[in-house]
Amino acid sequence: MGKSHHNYQEQYEEKYQEYFLKVQSSLSNNDIESFREDFLEMHPYDQAMFFKEQEKEYRINIYKYLSPEELAEIMINIDLENVTEYFTEMHPRLAAMVFSEMPADDAVDILNELDKEEVASFLTIMDKEAADEIKKLLHYEEKTAGSIMTTEYVAIFQDQTVKETMQLFEKRSAGRRNHLLFICT
Repeated sequence: MGKSHHNYQEQYEEKYQEYFLKVQSSLSNNDIESFREDFLEMHPYDQAMFFKEQEKEYRINIYKYLSPEELAEIMINIDLENVTEYFTEMHPRLAAMVFSEMPADDAVDILNELDKEEVASFLTIMDKEAADEIKKLLHYEEKTAGSIMTTEYVAIFQDQTVKETMQLFEKRSAGRRNHLLFICT
């Protein structure tokens, strides 16, 4: 079993590298359509890893090729110590739109890494509804329960059917992945 698992792992890594090179080639050749198609097929974590490996000139193109919602998905998969650099190199209006597309708690984590003037600037040009959600969470001190909570949740009641529950999840998640599920009885 050990040897076949090792071979499988090598094959996977080889295919993975080939795919990265294909996406890199599309990006390098400014082939927007191929880049988007191949890049968006990748798992969000892999997208983030690919993005982090890029030089600034290529990241600037990625900002142009992807929507704010697609960029938000990448940013929430990058470590805090690295992600602030990317927001400061984006055009401020794009950065504000990306923050608006992120879950509020993730946006707050990143904004807390920036200086107060930058945060204020982003909040003034951000979508009002998103900015209001973020402002609520920004008031909590770091490492308190309020600072790590999320305001985006779906409440399900005991008397709801599975069908009703799934419909509610689909409606409320608006295409976003739900990361956590708490069951309280």
